[in-house]
Amino acid sequence: MPEKITIELELSNKFLHDVFLIVMSGAISYWVKEWTMVSTLKRQWGATIRAEGDSSGFLRGISAPVIVAGIKRSFQAPHRRYRCADAIHRAVISGSASSIDAEAADVIVQLGLFGEVRYG
Repeated sequence: MPEKITIELELSNKFLHDVFLIVMSGAISYWVKEWTMVSTLKRQWGATIRAEGDSSGFLRGISAPVIVAGIKRSFQAPHRRYRCADAIHRAVISGSASSIDAEAADVIVQLGLFGEVRYG
């Protein structure tokens, strides 16, 4: 029987902010119909978005907890199947967001907001 291990990694605010900037640089523009930046300061930042085709009119927030939740989910099956999962995992382990591209940032946000990839 395979054994399971738990590894705890710390994500710096700089790392999370870098992912946020990739997201807001256009990674989610194909499914977000409107967005408002809450702040771009490195210590306190976020955005509110309204998803394309969301008839509820519900605004969703993108902030550090959403990005953390998306990264955590990317390590879980079945989300490890996404083409960009390896890049996300390398970035987390190295502590540098340099290997996270727009596709990976998009997956992180969708996993964080919805628990799944709904768009793309």
